[in-house]
Amino acid sequence: MGILIGVGVKLNYKALFPQQLNRQIIAEPKGWRGRKISLQFLRGHHGQLGVSSQKRGKENNIMSIFLTIISGVFVFIIGQTILKLFVEPWQKQRECIAKIAHHLLLYANVYSNPGVGTEKANNEASTETRKLASELIASCYRIPFYKQLAKVKLLPASKKILEVQKNLIGLSN
Repeated sequence: MGILIGVGVKLNYKALFPQQLNRQIIAEPKGWRGRKISLQFLRGHHGQLGVSSQKRGKENNIMSIFLTIISGVFVFIIGQTILKLFVEPWQKQRECIAKIAHHLLLYANVYSNPGVGTEKANNEASTETRKLASELIASCYRIPFYKQLAKVKLLPASKKILEVQKNLIGLSN
């Protein structure tokens, strides 16, 4: 007994596996040039035989490769967008906060003893403090959705940043 599948392909399922009908085979019919079909022989409720087939060939492989490349490019674009919009500006803000801490420790002798240091040291400390204050406030504007991210405690609160900026400007005067 045989089964006629597609274009002149006839398989004798009893000759293939007489005891076990719940199996899958992959056949490559003559003249199909590299295209294969996957056959699944199943036994139904009343003993009838069912055949499920699927063509497998170069078209499926090319489509699979194409979809893999497209999804890889899509993931790369999403990752770079998140990196450029959120991660890099957040790192710059953290770097700015670290620069402010470094600056305050470096010029602590100038700020703790006003009028004692040289005029050049006082002017240098004042100018650098104003630069860092403006850089700090600018770092908040670089990050999109800053207020929403600050509300969920992912970033420093805007009020605290403004307070620090005002204190740095006051210190530089």
